[in-house]
Amino acid sequence: MKFNPDNKNDVDLLVDTIDAQIEDASIEMFEDGHRDHLGASLIGDSCSRKLWYLFRWVKPAKFDSATRTQGQVLRLFNRGHREEPAIIKLLEKSGHRFLPVPEGQDQHRITLKCNGHFGGSLDAVGYLPEIFNFDDQVLYEFKTAGETQFRRLKKAGVKADKPLHWAQMCVYGKDKGIHHGLYLCVNKNTDEIYIEFLVLDWNLAETMEMKAEAIIEADEAPAKIAMSASHFVCKWCNFKDVCHYDEPVDVNCRSCKHSKAVENSQWKCKLADQVIPKDVVKLGCELHEGI
Repeated sequence: MKFNPDNKNDVDLLVDTIDAQIEDASIEMFEDGHRDHLGASLIGDSCSRKLWYLFRWVKPAKFDSATRTQGQVLRLFNRGHREEPAIIKLLEKSGHRFLPVPEGQDQHRITLKCNGHFGGSLDAVGYLPEIFNFDDQVLYEFKTAGETQFRRLKKAGVKADKPLHWAQMCVYGKDKGIHHGLYLCVNKNTDEIYIEFLVLDWNLAETMEMKAEAIIEADEAPAKIAMSASHFVCKWCNFKDVCHYDEPVDVNCRSCKHSKAVENSQWKCKLADQVIPKDVVKLGCELHEGI
């Protein structure tokens, strides 16, 4: 076929093809699949059962919706990552000084905890401009938000409106020995910036680490946060059908009742009484029994 720019059918086909190609490229570039560890960025979620399902790989994340394609949602999630270098440049121009990422790493990371199954990565660590005469290290967290979420954040503040972000920063701060954090959120619609300087709560961090340990070590799902799938917390949850309607789980070793998280970020099969090779964990076997 030779493209004819004067032919409406050719032009329509061109537009549809490029759109489909971008959709496929977005999924290939940004869909990372299951996460190996339970992330500090999620540990503040109010539903421990949801986090347990996530950690045990009962089903893949669902990114599409009635109004958005999978690729569009993944691009929205990636928007925050694209924003970070620009924010750091603006802050550096304003006198903030940032520590380099440790050699051999792509991000600042906390020490893996709970036998290597609980971890997370920081956006930046650095110092306020010298004019403030503040010598302590500061943990930096960068976020983006749509108009509605941004206005709600400005009104209520990080602790009240973004408990996951608050818990995440506290866990990072305790791990790094940092007491203060600077939270910066960019409005994706207007580029307005909201900033909060926070005193991090190490006691909350300790509570979150204990919560992570309980989830990781649990052989059975924690209690439901609500008994109805129509509850506002459950309505849009990725695991609603597994939790409330007994939908079968995906087949892999982590979603099997015979597996157990053990030391060194590994998984053990209780039937075979041996550590499962990492490349086998994602496959499962014929003896799989869903959790």
